[in-house]
Amino acid sequence: MDIEYAEADVRVNRSITAIQVVSANFRAQPIVEAGRGYKVKGLELLHRKALRYGDTQAMLDVDIKAVENAAILAREYGAGWRIHCNVEISSLIDTRWMDAMAGTMCPGVVVELVERHQLLSDERVLHKVHLMVEAIRRYGGSIALDDVTGTPLEMDAIRTMRPEIIKVERSGRIDRLKEWTDSTLVIERIESHEQAAQAKDLGVDELQGYWCDVRAGSEIPVALTPPGIAFFASMESMRKTA
Repeated sequence: MDIEYAEADVRVNRSITAIQVVSANFRAQPIVEAGRGYKVKGLELLHRKALRYGDTQAMLDVDIKAVENAAILAREYGAGWRIHCNVEISSLIDTRWMDAMAGTMCPGVVVELVERHQLLSDERVLHKVHLMVEAIRRYGGSIALDDVTGTPLEMDAIRTMRPEIIKVERSGRIDRLKEWTDSTLVIERIESHEQAAQAKDLGVDELQGYWCDVRAGSEIPVALTPPGIAFFASMESMRKTA
């Protein structure tokens, strides 16, 4: 029995250490199932500081930290939750990000591809991206396309990359996407129960946004939650049990 207690203490301490390491640079936003109790399905790591999107070197540094920290959390929560991290296309095809990914990637990590500069329109870049996508999968990771708006370029990327997850901010794109792919569909920026219910009626799989932050706040380590969410989550919990 003493051995069992000692092993349990080691697991708890390891989990606390992982959260402390990750929370130094990132907070986490929950991704929840649409309906059926809004069960937490994953966490997306969001950098705590303002990002310099126009500075490719600065974004590369953040993206390397993101994949490394996602792997740290995935080793603690990967059996139950996916851990998402973002990567710019410019970072994805950089050898330094490749090296970081290869050294840390593990099952449970989802790499969200963020395209801000139309780099996928370059066939040479697209070829490199495809190679990296397959490498991520070989190491056990999964792929998500972020901020999909339904452009022809994005639809071609969906067809060729076959992302496991597609994230959108506008519900008007859902019907078209459902015709093109069987990927898990996530609607972001859910701010109210009404929006969550509407998204569920559209047939999406998962939800993300402030309303999800509050609803799932009690399930997320406090060190990883955005400021104020823990308080509102506790108030929501009290309201539901009253």
